[in-house]
Amino acid sequence: MHMLRGAGTDGISGMREQSGTLIRPLLSVRKAEILKYLDGRGQPYRTDRTNAEPTTPRNRLRLEIMPKFEEIYPNAVEAIARYAAISADEGALLDGLANVWMSDKTDESLYFRRLCVAELPHPALLRRALRRFLPFEAGSEAVFALEKLCNSACGAATLPGGWIAERAGKHLYLLFGEQNRPETVLLAIPGKSRLGSLCEVCAEFCDPVPVRGDPHCQVLSLGALEGAVLRTRRNGDRIRPLGMDGSKLLSDYMIDRKLDRPLRDYVPLVAVGGNVLWAVGLGISEDAKAVNDGKAVRLTARALS
Repeated sequence: MHMLRGAGTDGISGMREQSGTLIRPLLSVRKAEILKYLDGRGQPYRTDRTNAEPTTPRNRLRLEIMPKFEEIYPNAVEAIARYAAISADEGALLDGLANVWMSDKTDESLYFRRLCVAELPHPALLRRALRRFLPFEAGSEAVFALEKLCNSACGAATLPGGWIAERAGKHLYLLFGEQNRPETVLLAIPGKSRLGSLCEVCAEFCDPVPVRGDPHCQVLSLGALEGAVLRTRRNGDRIRPLGMDGSKLLSDYMIDRKLDRPLRDYVPLVAVGGNVLWAVGLGISEDAKAVNDGKAVRLTARALS
């Protein structure tokens, strides 16, 4: 059935004799052999009467088509089984090669997953890699849509589950679809605030000492956070980068920080009105910088597993 649907080697290989802790010891044994064994031992058994009804594609193949195959090719079942076993071995090899190719080309953050597609492998490996790139069980249509993007300079595709794939520059991005975009939430201080499926921000009181080396953790002034919310960007948002006297459009700031366009609508923001105090992963505002003699709050953003 998988072959008739146009499946690759994974589909052709069918069930495995062992999948994790599940073992199928009788997978390669013909039904006639099992029945003969049971009859020889006088062991009663039950049958499912629906298996003898040619009302589904699977039953029709087993009851009508396979006997015809065996009339023409007496060893058809054994040949198909060998074909499945060979496909399984070749599929395992391709899986390993795809994992090697992907090992230094994937990147994840709080709000995105991306794959570097500047140099593409053989299409067979690419399709395997794309299946692993997706966080859900992908059908052929989704994989072919991603493959088309990989071979294009730009473009986007809507995937199952409301996900969006977009090609920009040398990367293929996987992003939340519009229906998965989060609502604005009030920043809990102290406490945890969840921005939809993008991230969670934990706020706790601390000494006004800056955090070094972690773009997803920042210390901000408590006074600046009065009325702060957690959201994504809106038209007209502005930020005053550290060390600057004036503010600039958040869109310009993101360009200055070399943030690829597909990501700009997904960056979690801590803001008061249209004034952005922290663009997670990018930087904080001069207006929110903690001072030595003031109260401070440590904000830590983490991905939701």
